[in-house]
Amino acid sequence: SNFKDVESLAKTVVHQQKQMGSRIPIPKDEEGFKELYGKLGRPDDPSAYETKVPDDLQSYFGENELNQFKQVAHDIGLNQKQVDALINYQAGAIQHNLENEPAVLASQKEETEDYLKQEWGLDYSKNIRAAQRALQVYGDEDIMELMNTSAGNHPAVIKLFARLGAEVTEDMTQNTQNNTLAANRLDA
Repeated sequence: SNFKDVESLAKTVVHQQKQMGSRIPIPKDEEGFKELYGKLGRPDDPSAYETKVPDDLQSYFGENELNQFKQVAHDIGLNQKQVDALINYQAGAIQHNLENEPAVLASQKEETEDYLKQEWGLDYSKNIRAAQRALQVYGDEDIMELMNTSAGNHPAVIKLFARLGAEVTEDMTQNTQNNTLAANRLDA
């Protein structure tokens, strides 16, 4: 009753067949999802994903973390193209952070200086000198490197070195490991 003639009925049936063939039924169980993910390009095993990390960013992508990522990607049904997109996104975010790190450190340093100037008031210069003395006496190469990161811009770290430096005399700083004027081992 819905069709005028056999020809319109035939066209409708052909159209419906095309539509039915291009639709994906929603799975009802885990097996159905496994089959669907496979049809969409998910590999059979998480280790089959290829993760192409730029050489200069290899240190940010540990093998253990990549294996965990592959497992999660497999569990949620990602195909290789989706995994590549996520790895590229993460690599781009890391690269962006690395490029902006000097500006971030400068901003943190300025904020910390303002905070400490407000807290210490007129004692700011004295406390900074004390912190520098403590760093000369107690700081090794690793601590010096750490102080050039965001950790060195944290007010609590600077306050700690200032408290330590208040106990350090000028004589103590003359023959430290960081002083190039130290004459010999006995003096040190």
